[in-house]
Amino acid sequence: MNYVEKVLQECKSDSVWFYLKDEETKEHFKDELLSLKARWVDGNLFEKSHHISSFMAVHSDHKVAFISILCWKIASTPKYKDTIIRVDYKKLIQHDTYLMNESSN
Repeated sequence: MNYVEKVLQECKSDSVWFYLKDEETKEHFKDELLSLKARWVDGNLFEKSHHISSFMAVHSDHKVAFISILCWKIASTPKYKDTIIRVDYKKLIQHDTYLMNESSN
């Protein structure tokens, strides 16, 4: 099962932001991006050797992008917390509550 695709379909959103807590989580996330044949927003194919950060966006067309810590924090403010979907990826793959809200930052 591809958890990234699952969240994109369940949330019916153009974009979902993912929090990647540690290196093991990042590696699992990268494997899922590879299985989706994801591309960077500039159109280049995502490759296993590419660096990813702790905050990543995946769009419904499987394009990926970096999210800065500043944007991540702003997304948790009342103005945006209900419009930007933020997911704790590690919790997602562990079948735990994975949607992040203002109180779970």
